[in-house]
Amino acid sequence: MLFTNTSSTTCTVSGYPFAQLTYRGGPLGKPAKDDPGTVRTIKLRPNKSAQSQLTAVTTCQSPISDHVVVKVPGTAQSMSVAMQLRGCSLSIDPLEVG
Repeated sequence: MLFTNTSSTTCTVSGYPFAQLTYRGGPLGKPAKDDPGTVRTIKLRPNKSAQSQLTAVTTCQSPISDHVVVKVPGTAQSMSVAMQLRGCSLSIDPLEVG
């Protein structure tokens, strides 16, 4: 997952993004669990990015998602991205420089 600073000023981000699979607008399974990792504070100049790896275990018979809802750490605003995954369990890494 790639997060880009689209503002005209530098911002800082750190921590783990929120990620939750959805199907037809409702939650599917549980939100992603935080994978162990080093949390760093990242300064993002305009048009620069930070990234995080979302990992899904897909070996069960869970329904397939149609989207994933993501949030940057420390914000309430979310974004829905089209994604088809059989989300038996999800994990996410802390943000790092993209």
